[in-house]
Amino acid sequence: MALKKLFKLSIGLLFSFGMTVYLVFSDHGIVSANHQVSIKEVAAAKQTVKSIVNKLSGSNQTVEIALSQQDIDAVMSVASHVIESATFQSNLSAFGMTLNATIKVDYIVSTSYINLQCLLTPGFEKFEFDNCNIGSISVPGAFVEWSIKNGTHLIFGKEVKNTVAMLIDDAVLSNNKIVLKATKSDHFKQDIKDSLQGATQIVRSVFKKKQVDKQQVLVYLDYLNSLNHRSDSIAFYIGKLFAQVQQVGNIDDNSAALWALMIAYANPGFGQYIGINYRHSHPTSHITLRGRQDILLHFLYSAFLEQIGDGNIGVKIGEVKELFDSNKGGSGFSFADLAADKTGVKFAEILTDDDSAGHAVAMLANITQESVFFPIIIDLPEGFSEQAFNQQYGGVNAQPYQAMMSEIDARIARLPLY
Repeated sequence: MALKKLFKLSIGLLFSFGMTVYLVFSDHGIVSANHQVSIKEVAAAKQTVKSIVNKLSGSNQTVEIALSQQDIDAVMSVASHVIESATFQSNLSAFGMTLNATIKVDYIVSTSYINLQCLLTPGFEKFEFDNCNIGSISVPGAFVEWSIKNGTHLIFGKEVKNTVAMLIDDAVLSNNKIVLKATKSDHFKQDIKDSLQGATQIVRSVFKKKQVDKQQVLVYLDYLNSLNHRSDSIAFYIGKLFAQVQQVGNIDDNSAALWALMIAYANPGFGQYIGINYRHSHPTSHITLRGRQDILLHFLYSAFLEQIGDGNIGVKIGEVKELFDSNKGGSGFSFADLAADKTGVKFAEILTDDDSAGHAVAMLANITQESVFFPIIIDLPEGFSEQAFNQQYGGVNAQPYQAMMSEIDARIARLPLY
């Protein structure tokens, strides 16, 4: 009798799971993935995001953020480009604001889509979430609102949650814009900084990254400081550092060594993400990769983005930066920078993957040559203006551009480390 009940329960659970999958997944997306992000959209999105960050981190307690349809379109376009498996869309009208997203899920032989929809409308007392759906499943707007606010509380704390709640609740539609208003606490910016470590741990756990031993990171930072920065090439410090890791004989130390490199030679602020406050004891501005400090920063910043989340997002962010640089007044689009972005991601991946970590340490210990882990970039095109980039490469989805990206991938793949 018990076996029969267990069998019926199993059938019921399988049926429920099957129905949920059927209702959540679709064979098509509601947001098109064919849009190619433009250089003008990148510039507009950066300006919008910078304005929002400045207002939230500024000294004024009263925050007012006004977003037009053009602002929203630019941000959504860049977000869709950076997060390759998802596309986003939002529309403003006199009746409210729609939020749409499509997440692509690839299987071995097929592709499915999860479509998300929600409508924000002015209510009698506050702005409200309404008509929210995941696939064909209706989700109460109150639950969506509760999830956003309490998720913010979990990651950033009460004060930040209260500010986000005000921004949502007190939103108004005016002159074809959505206007978000809030009063933030005096220590709002510090609250965000204090929550970086916890937020990073959550994101790293989602992407199944190993925990970093911050005490070992400090040991390696001290060791790098002891070298007195007597060489100009980052290869010297990588070789010395991984000789130390090899002596320890623990591949889990690879992550700690990588974090020490990123903190010491890219940005001391990276230490905040794992609970370390660090200051340079020696100047590092003379340390380069292929003779350039900007290339070293691209390399290590991309490694950092791979360590706190997803490597592909790091490459896409680098791509967006190059598109922005092609605007008037920028340094120009650079394939050399993109090569550094891609190599930084690959470097971080191979150092922290269990199957390749031992090989990576053996290969890097005591090296002095950058060609072990970094490709030749001197012949890669750089300095393109928006017009020149579009004329020669036709955009990031065009064949000439993709051919250049494939060439960079091939150069990286031929290096001894990879």
